[in-house]
Amino acid sequence: SYYLRNDPVGLHYAQECYYYGKDNHNSMCVFIGALTSASFHKINNDSDLALRFIREAETLLHRLKLYNVTGDLYCTYADILYSRGDEAGAEELYIKALEESANMPESEIEIHLGYAQLLAGQENPRKAIVHLDSALAISSASGYGIRRTDILNLLSKSYSRLGNTAKALHYSTLYNQEKDSISRAEKETNLEESRIRYDYERAENALMRQKIDLLQKDRALNWLISLILIVVCVTVTLVILYRRKSRLYSAIVKQTADAVRNEKLLRETIRDLERRMASG
Repeated sequence: SYYLRNDPVGLHYAQECYYYGKDNHNSMCVFIGALTSASFHKINNDSDLALRFIREAETLLHRLKLYNVTGDLYCTYADILYSRGDEAGAEELYIKALEESANMPESEIEIHLGYAQLLAGQENPRKAIVHLDSALAISSASGYGIRRTDILNLLSKSYSRLGNTAKALHYSTLYNQEKDSISRAEKETNLEESRIRYDYERAENALMRQKIDLLQKDRALNWLISLILIVVCVTVTLVILYRRKSRLYSAIVKQTADAVRNEKLLRETIRDLERRMASG
């Protein structure tokens, strides 16, 4: 979808796929990453890098025998060569791509359109119209309408160059109608995407608030547990100190009582001795 919208943001994801394949020795990921990277580098007008990646993709295509995507690869290759000014090389690859894309409507449309753009640039509107008619017929039969506005716009310009104002106006009208329809659909899609994004962000914020509440509750619970542990420790310490003090006090009282008793016994013994000495 990024490629169809000419959105260079897609290059980031293409490169991620490419380097993931390199790091993990996954040739299929390298192939997909190289092919899509070539497309996005072409969009960014970096034809040197585009050429480097498309050549690597072509090598992998033959090694992995991915012949079902040969048409797509040669179409991309042709687009790159055309952007570099190699019209002969691009035309040869467009023809080769058409031969390899039988029964693949999306690929056929892209190839016919790319070839028609080349022919229109060569001031050959009649031949361009042949390929544009083929692309439009395939689009109508398959229901693949992504490139219809490009096809209709180029048909209008091609008939205008031939001086056929009636057909030029006809295709221009169709182009404007479909463009308006697409604009309305895109606005609805953008609105829906914005609504979905808003709902998602609101759900994310609610989830974040729940996490914060849980963290605060956990923190309060931890503080409460810590306070209880401190109180228990202090209480146990005080109890232990109180018991030690009680035992010490009891020992002192006992020692005092024993001392008083011993002193009393000693005094009675002394008195007894004094009496004996007095009587003797």
